[in-house]
Amino acid sequence: MDSGGPHSSSIKFGNHRHHQVSAEDHYPRNYKRQAIPNTYLLEYVDNTNLPKHHLRVMSLLAPITQAMKVRQVYNNSKIFSGMSVQFNSEHHVRTFSKLLDLHPHSIIDLSSTSPLPTTKRKKSRLNRRAVANNPWVKAIYPIYQVPRPEWIAFDSDSNANNVMSSTFASSPVLPQRPFDDHSSQIQSVHEKLGITGKDVTVCLLDSGVDYHHPALGGGFGPGYKVKYGANIVDPSEDDKVIGHHLGPDDPMDPCPANGHGTHVAGIIAGMDEKMRFSGVAPNASLGMWRIFGCESGASEDTVIQGLTLAQQAGCNIINLSLGVQSAWSEDAMAVVAERLTQQGVIVVTVAGNQGSGGAFLQNTPGTGKHVVSVASLDNTFYPSKLLDIDSIPDESFVYELSSTTNTFPDGILMTLFNLSGIPTDACDNNLRSLHGSETIKGNILLAQRGGCTFDEKANNAHQQLGAVAILIYDANNLSDGVGTMDTFPLQTYNNTIPVASIPRSLAQRLYQKNSSLPLLPSRISFFPELVDEMMESALEVSSFSSVGPSYELDLKPNIAGIGGQIYSTLPLHLKNSGVFEKGWGIRSGTSMAAPHVAGAMALLLEAFRQNQQIKDHGFYLVEHMQNHAKIPMKISGNMNIPDHPLLQGAGLVQPFDAITNPIHITPSQISFNDTASTSDYKTCTLEISNYGFEPVTLTVEHLPSRSVDPYMPKSNHTAGLNHFTLLEPIGRGNKKVSLTFSHPSLTLDPGQTIAVQVQVKLPPDQSVYDYQMYGGYIQWKSASEKNQTVVQASVPYFGVLGALHDLPIFDDGFPYLSSSQNLSAVYTGADVFTFALGGVSSKNETNLVEDNKNEDKEDELKLSSKVQQPQQNASTEKPIVICRLLTATREIQAEIIQKQQHQDQKNADASPMVVGTIPNFPVVYWEGNRRKSEEYYRQFEWDGQVQTTPGLGAPKQRVGAGTFAIRMRALRLLGNHDNPKDWETWTSGPIVVK
Repeated sequence: MDSGGPHSSSIKFGNHRHHQVSAEDHYPRNYKRQAIPNTYLLEYVDNTNLPKHHLRVMSLLAPITQAMKVRQVYNNSKIFSGMSVQFNSEHHVRTFSKLLDLHPHSIIDLSSTSPLPTTKRKKSRLNRRAVANNPWVKAIYPIYQVPRPEWIAFDSDSNANNVMSSTFASSPVLPQRPFDDHSSQIQSVHEKLGITGKDVTVCLLDSGVDYHHPALGGGFGPGYKVKYGANIVDPSEDDKVIGHHLGPDDPMDPCPANGHGTHVAGIIAGMDEKMRFSGVAPNASLGMWRIFGCESGASEDTVIQGLTLAQQAGCNIINLSLGVQSAWSEDAMAVVAERLTQQGVIVVTVAGNQGSGGAFLQNTPGTGKHVVSVASLDNTFYPSKLLDIDSIPDESFVYELSSTTNTFPDGILMTLFNLSGIPTDACDNNLRSLHGSETIKGNILLAQRGGCTFDEKANNAHQQLGAVAILIYDANNLSDGVGTMDTFPLQTYNNTIPVASIPRSLAQRLYQKNSSLPLLPSRISFFPELVDEMMESALEVSSFSSVGPSYELDLKPNIAGIGGQIYSTLPLHLKNSGVFEKGWGIRSGTSMAAPHVAGAMALLLEAFRQNQQIKDHGFYLVEHMQNHAKIPMKISGNMNIPDHPLLQGAGLVQPFDAITNPIHITPSQISFNDTASTSDYKTCTLEISNYGFEPVTLTVEHLPSRSVDPYMPKSNHTAGLNHFTLLEPIGRGNKKVSLTFSHPSLTLDPGQTIAVQVQVKLPPDQSVYDYQMYGGYIQWKSASEKNQTVVQASVPYFGVLGALHDLPIFDDGFPYLSSSQNLSAVYTGADVFTFALGGVSSKNETNLVEDNKNEDKEDELKLSSKVQQPQQNASTEKPIVICRLLTATREIQAEIIQKQQHQDQKNADASPMVVGTIPNFPVVYWEGNRRKSEEYYRQFEWDGQVQTTPGLGAPKQRVGAGTFAIRMRALRLLGNHDNPKDWETWTSGPIVVK
């Protein structure tokens, strides 16, 4: 056995180093998705009288009503009918299972499931078990936490100098905020087509909305912009944070910070002519179901309740600027969101904000097959205020006011250096002792961030030095995510002088020592008017936007909206936001890109809802939106190359083109899957239709992208890491494929549809296959009157060079056995772990303990509030398995096997006897582990109990004395559940139970 010292920071396995397991980690350690203990979502069998059915289920559970809490009740036969419940303990969960006569497998803790028969590999997903022989409940889901949406720090690396030398200020036609028409086409749709979202209802599940905001209609209810909604936040949460709570019918956002839902609502449907602001669909009606409190997140059952209520209210489009990191499409939120799409509701949600974390980082519920997952592109401009410095002529720079600063004075900018020659942070109580301190009086002080609060800096500068204002820069370039272009927000409360932040790059230039002329002191001037600054990273994929695909190799994200640096509404009761008036501010995130797309869908729905040629408007409009998206091009040398569909989907939504162009292609995206089969999924049939009044002749063009490389190259990967450790962020390569078309050109008459086969030709040299994800776009073009080609429609595609089921699941050196009393200990296969279980009575032939506390006995229904546990020695060390997954898995099993002490050679190769499974296993839909310390591994403990039949509904028994081992089996990605070769297995060394 290896044991790290008290100051050990990592565990060594040969040349590999692994994250040290902290003794403070709790059992079980969850990865990213946090399941709520003993909390489940029950889906009822189909029944015409759902209220009566619910009462029937509740009457069956009457013996444990004091030990369970009904969280939500669902009464929507088309979307979801059932309830969510939370039990006091696992003991009550087992009793619940017996009362409903559920099969033990039916209770899904982290989703126990069984396989579907395998036909094609991509379709061999695990489905949730139907509840056996039960006339009331047909499915049970675990319930996960949904994190509260947060803003994303804007990455200004592509704007290193932060010099705003170009603005729209002198343009004869100023852009309509928040998006310019050239990139978004929104103003053209409003003015040229007269389409503004009229009679379309867009609903949000978010943090509430300030419906008093003039740009959002000034009220709530019939006759107002915000017509529908409710507050389904637990009143006790608001009582705790703000001292009161709103009624259940009031979706107002009362919180003292954030304002997420109000910002999203403004992007969709806000309108303020004075601010030159128009949401994407300004005449759409809004609904808001408030599901997030002021500090807490939500839970999946609350989200599902909001979805069912929104559907019952008649919402045409639902925007979900929320999500849980999971590239699986099988959790409850994704299932319900997908059902909504089948009912004609367009569900728009986020790809996620984990752009730096590598591939396979899509968020659920956006993983639902027809749910629209939205990536983010950077805006083309953003409103800001500028300053000029006399010593840097012909350039302007942005600045950001503190929360209690309304204006900033012009003046002379000066600085001080501390005794070490470093620019001051204005936190020293002896600023007067610094050289040149007497020159600051009546001038503006430039100071570093850090060391003390912004108020203390301001008050020190004023009281000790006589400064009239203070400018602060961040020497470490740390942004809190709501500033602009390397400035940052400053929260002040009792500052005596004005406070503002400036870009770090500007401060660096002012301090430069190699200049022939000193740049400080210098006169600085601040302009109060908002100007629209152009962004150098315009329409590039935002650095925070998550990369696909899903684990089933569905192409996600589906489309892109603009989400980087978005100006929109904020609650009026919030403090000033940077340089903006109350009620306005800039935010970034896929949370901002999703409402851009949701608003565009409202425009398309208004335009097409009377079109009798369309049978399923929801599916058609999503496809049509993808068909006519704009493909942002990245410049690579002299070649225009589109970015990859796994980063931006079909491209940037273009509502004007989608409304006016009659060409429609279904399906609107292609996945060529992986290379496990060289024939399946390698040919796709597209149907191209002309819904216009004139014939159209089209020619096809193939635009390949640079590949997405999830793993480091074999020839140049980091020492000490397994080759299949995901790159964070992704790598980019040059692997491409060729495509062949059954119709390189075609002519479509009005109303005609032609089927076109697209076949992918993979690189013949399979030695170059290293799981690169190739991709690109297929465009259909026509000739214009001026003999120029015009793009009529496009379809994104991608595939993987490699067979995903061959990827290793476990990292090198993992899993390994450790001890609950020394998590740095590593027990190898040759080490013996001694487990003094204690309290052992007689044992049967299966080596399981039988005692008077058999949980199968009917007297368990007496429901003692205390669950008796087997007595154990207080000093007992328990075995803990530390597990790190390189690759995600749809199912992972943990079994206890018995090792024979005297096994003859004849039976040496015989399969070991399985005593049972570790409680709460099997587990399904596990994400792969990432390289951040808090996401590096999982751990679980074995306390000596097993279940002979898996599932929370099954009884637990203790093993008797003997020699055992823990065996873990993980199903390979896209593997066949019934094929033993598709499982990766690890077995621990001997565990001697005494």
